[in-house]
Amino acid sequence: DSGNRKKIWLHQLVHFFGSEAWIPISIGLIAAHSRANEEFDRHLEIMDLQYERQSPELIVDRYQDPFILGFSTYIWNINLSLEVARLAKKRFPNVLIVFGGPSAPAGEVEAEAFLRKNDFVDILVSGEGETAFLDLCHAKLNGLDLKDVLSLAWLDQNDFFQTPERKMTKDMDLLASPYIDGTFEKI
Repeated sequence: DSGNRKKIWLHQLVHFFGSEAWIPISIGLIAAHSRANEEFDRHLEIMDLQYERQSPELIVDRYQDPFILGFSTYIWNINLSLEVARLAKKRFPNVLIVFGGPSAPAGEVEAEAFLRKNDFVDILVSGEGETAFLDLCHAKLNGLDLKDVLSLAWLDQNDFFQTPERKMTKDMDLLASPYIDGTFEKI
């Protein structure tokens, strides 16, 4: 029963051109890959994909008891994503806020500076998000050490930690498709 699954909201806030918008492919791939995993699906639920650029307050008002908020960030949505995350952390202090995408810094110096400046962001994911996000969710569900999850950066007790970046998946058939599994049906 989905009533006791922990809730995850994924964000890739895109531009609209009239009534048309960019497909939020990154979060679609992450959602499809995660949902295809049995343990994930048993304990976690990905809510409606958040892709419309709206006021940060309006976006945060949608969350009900969020467990994880994930943001796929680009130069065109990083500021809005940061503001949504900042407001969300104020309202839901225990939510885990995860940033990935090209505007989430991967280099050690840049990642540490970003996390210190934006203390409401808990974890940065670098490289391929599909596998890293799923591994992160498993670690959080099972109380495992984040140091065993590749491609993450975070602060703990003011100390900076970063795990090595995972190799990219070469066989794309190992990743679920949001076009095939119905993820994009609603949008």
